[in-house]
Amino acid sequence: MIYAEGHNAPTKKFESREDAEREARRISNKENCTVFILTDKNEIQPDNIMSRVKTFEDAMQVVGENAKEFEKICERLSPDEIAYKKLKIIAEALNEGWDWKGINENQERWFPWFYRKLDNGKVCGLAFAYSYLATSSRNVFLGSRLFVKTEELADYFGKQFIELWREYYLG
Repeated sequence: MIYAEGHNAPTKKFESREDAEREARRISNKENCTVFILTDKNEIQPDNIMSRVKTFEDAMQVVGENAKEFEKICERLSPDEIAYKKLKIIAEALNEGWDWKGINENQERWFPWFYRKLDNGKVCGLAFAYSYLATSSRNVFLGSRLFVKTEELADYFGKQFIELWREYYLG
């Protein structure tokens, strides 16, 4: 809800900001006063992206994805492929437009790191691939589309969306 109120003018409630602004101008001109437009605290988006992206659906809203189009794209995909697509959208939302593309050795990139406890009690890391004794030696830990811009976001990304990560890695 949006509210418009001013000195010696009644407070009025509006469904849209445009209607509230129109009424604020009218009241301001009529009463020769300053009019304030107040937004209900439930409609104000928190500054912290982690407060706004708690679910995959939240991430879709942040990046402007259409749920029906996403479902159609995923019709013939396996569960791990769907999980990967969802994680890509979540990463995009958490990164808030951060440009991670391209090669920049000075730019840190973060991703969740998981350990799996095996039946024999031993622990193994997930998301690790290593190439050795090739024409060029490279360590590859995770697909770059799942990077986030801070360590804090990586920790959140891994914990908040653990079921999607499990589906992606373990099917």
